[in-house]
This record gives sequence, C-alpha cells and structure tokens, in this order.
Amino acid sequence: MKPCLFLFAIILTCSCTRIYFEQPQPLGAKALTAFPKDIRGAYLADNDTFYIKELEFTYTDLFDRSITQAEINSSSSVTVKDSLIYDKSSLYKTGFKYHITKDTLHYKVMLRVSQVLSDSLVLKAYDRFWVLNEREDNKEVWNTYLIEKFENGDICIWSVGNFKTETNRDGKIKYQAELKDFYKITEFIKIGEDEYLINPTLKEFKMLIKNGFFIKADTFGRISY
Repeated sequence: MKPCLFLFAIILTCSCTRIYFEQPQPLGAKALTAFPKDIRGAYLADNDTFYIKELEFTYTDLFDRSITQAEINSSSSVTVKDSLIYDKSSLYKTGFKYHITKDTLHYKVMLRVSQVLSDSLVLKAYDRFWVLNEREDNKEVWNTYLIEKFENGDICIWSVGNFKTETNRDGKIKYQAELKDFYKITEFIKIGEDEYLINPTLKEFKMLIKNGFFIKADTFGRISY
C-alpha cells in the first residue's frame, strides 16, 4: 500500500522512518476470516465516514484523472463549467479545479475504495487488539497496525512510531524515541535510508507493544448507519 495509507489511509500519522515487518503479526496467530462483529460499523473520520464490514473496510480517497477536450465533447459523464470539471463518477458533485497540458485536462475525483481481507490484507487477534497487516505494494514486506476498541464503541488505531535513526538530519522533525532503544528487543535490518525490516517473535512483538513501539495515531467515533 502507499505510504501513510492505511488504509484506513486517512488515519495515519506520517513517518519519516519506515519500518516493515517480514511477516504478518503476530507470528503463530491464526488469520481471521472476517472482521469481528464488535468492530463492524460506521466511523467518523475528518467529516467523512468509513465502514468496517464483515470482510472489508471502505473509505473515500482522491484519485488523479485526465481527459482530452475531444473526450469531454463526446462524454455524457464529464462536463466543464465555470472553471470547474464535473465527473459523475465522483462522490463529490461540486466539481474540481483542473489544469491543462496541451489538450488534456487533469483533475481529481473522490471515490469510495474497498480493502478486502485477503492474502495481502491479514487480520489477527492479539491481547486487547486486532492486528491488521497490509502488504506493501509490489514488495514482500508488511505494514502493521493495531486496532483497539473502547467500551463506548469508538476505535483507536495504533501505528509504528516515528523514530530517530542514525541517518536522520532534520532537527525540526518530532520523533517519539530513538530507534536504537528497540535494538535490544529484536533485530533491525536496514534495507534503505531510514527503512528497516524486522521479524519479531511473538514474545518480541509483545515487548515492542509494551515499550511504546506502536503509537496512538487517531481515535474514531462510531456512528449508527
């Protein structure tokens, strides 16, 4: 998945440090075949709504589109009016600004996206969390997130923190801790600048959580639908 997505794409804090997992977490735990009923429902995120269903979660996201003037002239779904472009496939019906290169108009549309549990989106249970693992696009590595449910029905998403490494240079960036603070828990393999791969055992995964490796990213209020 694209960086800072989760998915739930809308919920993550962006990190300058990228830490991937070699396998879906936690090791040894069985993958669930559906989202538990306890967390299925609709949640409010920045004036938008995302849904956790039995086999998938859905959210809205912006996508780039391009269309030529000739295609617009013959299209029944795309029109231009008052310096805005209107695309009937978009969830937003107010129109988007666009820019032109040669005879092509470039604009954005708001679409609803579904992420379905599969061999690249794996959900497991651990302690008080549900652990959602997303395979990185075109890579055999994983992003891992924790989902925590509160008694009032709200959920909190935890993501891997942003940790200072030996290659970090920008003192203005806010870091949660030094990455080396976790070296004693599990092995970190450097695979790029500020990119690391880890493969913790179940015991090490527990220690990572206990020692603040995962940080609360955001809390989302449950709403009825």
